Amino acid sequence: MNVVYSNPDMPYSIESGHTDILSRIYEKDINLVCYNRELDPDVSAYARELAGNKPAFAICKIVNMNTVESVLNEALPDYDEKDEFVYDLFQLCDMYSLLFGLVNIGLRLTVLDRAMCPRFHTDNVPCRLLTTYNQSGSEWLSENNLDRSKLGRGNNGKPDNESGIYLEEDQIMRLQPNSIALLKGEYWPDNTGRGLVHRSPVVGKGNSRLLLSLDFV
Repeated sequence: MNVVYSNPDMPYSIESGHTDILSRIYEKDINLVCYNRELDPDVSAYARELAGNKPAFAICKIVNMNTVESVLNEALPDYDEKDEFVYDLFQLCDMYSLLFGLVNIGLRLTVLDRAMCPRFHTDNVPCRLLTTYNQSGSEWLSENNLDRSKLGRGNNGKPDNESGIYLEEDQIMRLQPNSIALLKGEYWPDNTGRGLVHRSPVVGKGNSRLLLSLDFV
């Protein structure tokens, strides 16, 4: 288990190769929990084919846990290993639903050929699940390598590498491909001003990134 500590008065982040780490998102001083998993090769194969053949593919809707499998089956193309991919998505939805007591979930599955959110920011949500199939995951900053006053208008129109939000490039942390991350946002109880600071990674020319996000409705 790897813990990224920061200022003791601010949140820190934690990661592990075991699923039970995810429940620690409820701890007050944790704003990122990451489960680094090994992905089934069939699921990986489907994700690569989807990202490679459907550059404009996107699902963005509110799903109910009683019908989410049928919604995914209808929306996804019929490549080999589709069943395995749908089951992986269902498991993530089910885990998110059980962890937070949700019946309805905001689901977004999209193929990206560029950074969707290229600037460091926080999310105005309680807690978001992110996982990136087949490419690098989101980038984030720990509290001890971050000047929150440079977020938003505080950057004075400067790009991240000039604004002073961080000092050195090697301070930027990156989620592993296929890892399951829970990111606390500004709307988590008592978390205003403490949401995880993150951004989308640059997508290499000719590549596509398949991103899943789950949200509270």
